[in-house]
Amino acid sequence: MEAVSFPSAEAALIAFLKSRLAARSDSAAVAASVPASRPSRMVKVTRVGGRRSGVAHDEALVTFECWETSPTRASSLALLVRALVASFDSPTAWYSGEVGGPASFPDPLSDSPRYQFTAIIRTRGEAIS
Repeated sequence: MEAVSFPSAEAALIAFLKSRLAARSDSAAVAASVPASRPSRMVKVTRVGGRRSGVAHDEALVTFECWETSPTRASSLALLVRALVASFDSPTAWYSGEVGGPASFPDPLSDSPRYQFTAIIRTRGEAIS
């Protein structure tokens, strides 16, 4: 089998969500990790698994954690991010489906309201030598 390198689903989604949220004048921070001083409105994007599908495709399982100041606002942010992620489509990565829809998952460290969901993002790899 050829050596194939796949793009980072996390990096592509973070760039996509930052752009789409900014276009809506939404102040939500989007990142792969939570900073020491977490913003009250934040989306964390994390690849939590997945599998290679054939020679040229990877199916990344990506979890989106959405924090806000109240459960209602955290739920609304998760629903917005879910809608945006479902429209994700680029030449090398695209939305392929949902594993689990938005669910309340309060942050155990801060007891802050948080909702999360997990999606499948398919990426197309490139042969490397």
